[in-house]
Amino acid sequence: MGQQDIYEFLQEHPNEWFTSGEIGDALNLSIDSVSVSLKRLRDTDEVRYQRRQGGVENRKRISISVIAIILGLIFMFYFSNELDKIGTYESINLLYMVASQAVCGAGVVGLIVSLLALKNEEA
Repeated sequence: MGQQDIYEFLQEHPNEWFTSGEIGDALNLSIDSVSVSLKRLRDTDEVRYQRRQGGVENRKRISISVIAIILGLIFMFYFSNELDKIGTYESINLLYMVASQAVCGAGVVGLIVSLLALKNEEA
């Protein structure tokens, strides 16, 4: 078993993408030997190669970050209004408002990090 077996396996599944681990499991080969064989096949243009992308994962992070920003802003304004009604900042509402600001800030940081990761991935 080796490079020829991997080539035949890929020919049997022409429109499917596989990781080295999946090919190794299917052919009972180690990931290392599969990786070496795939590199040789790629060098001869025998197989198509696509780098594994975390685009979906980054998009999920972006979505979660945006939701955190929105929720943080909503609660921050809510507790700010509650504090204005009470007329004092010596309340548990102040703590909640600060926590809301922290959630909003974490969402902004997460958004920036995710957008930079997405940009680097596309480059």
